Amino acid sequence: MARVFSALPGDTIALTAGTFRVSLRFGYSGSTSRPIVVTGANGGSVVTAQPGLGILYLSGQHSIHVSGVVFDSSNASGAKVENGSSDILFESCAFLDNSLDGLEITDSDVGAMHCTFVHNGRAGLSVNGDGSGSHAVTLDNVLSAHNTKDGISVTAAPLAITHATISDNGNSGIVLTTPAGEVRVALSILSFNAGAGVAGLWSASTSQLVFDSLDIDSNGTAFSLSPTVSPSYWIADPMFADRNAGDYSIGAASEIDSLQLQGIVVGYRE
Repeated sequence: MARVFSALPGDTIALTAGTFRVSLRFGYSGSTSRPIVVTGANGGSVVTAQPGLGILYLSGQHSIHVSGVVFDSSNASGAKVENGSSDILFESCAFLDNSLDGLEITDSDVGAMHCTFVHNGRAGLSVNGDGSGSHAVTLDNVLSAHNTKDGISVTAAPLAITHATISDNGNSGIVLTTPAGEVRVALSILSFNAGAGVAGLWSASTSQLVFDSLDIDSNGTAFSLSPTVSPSYWIADPMFADRNAGDYSIGAASEIDSLQLQGIVVGYRE
């Protein structure tokens, strides 16, 4: 992947369909107007790590956009972004069967849209901050399911989630550890997690929690937060097509699907 390492602002690297055993490293950053872009073949481009290495590592880098790539079977996290990286975007990517987190983010500005985080050994997605709340991580239309521990883990950082389905994880759907800034979860489904839909510790002096239009169904418990938070939410069976097979399409007879007729879209949609 010499082309990836030498990519300059404005360059696009197009991966063909196939499986690539490489570790993606960038020698340069893009710019806001000229990002470095890596595109896959509609999910047919699978990247798996070289022995002993993670797949994608970004540290202090900027304006790198990745779309249509599958990050599969790393012995670490599928992708790791840290050290003040910014304008990092993942779109229509999948993070599957990685030994640690699907995507691990530390002190960086990252967006993920239309992505899936499934069967990872730790959390589907881990967001870590320095307590300042100065970095923005935004998730829209994402699925985090069948991960060994949490669907999404947030430590000392802010996070905004919309249109997510977080289901069937071995611990809780979302776990908060003294988040900083605002944590907003809206128009999302948290279901069938072994622990709580949302769990953890937070402080009103350092963070604000906003929960809006959530379906919290069939978890070990709905909310397990200290201090206690008890927002209003729906309890509706999403009637997923086939959870075990990873098909989280919402059943046509579900109350959640009927909301769409009112212009309210809840949960992940392929």
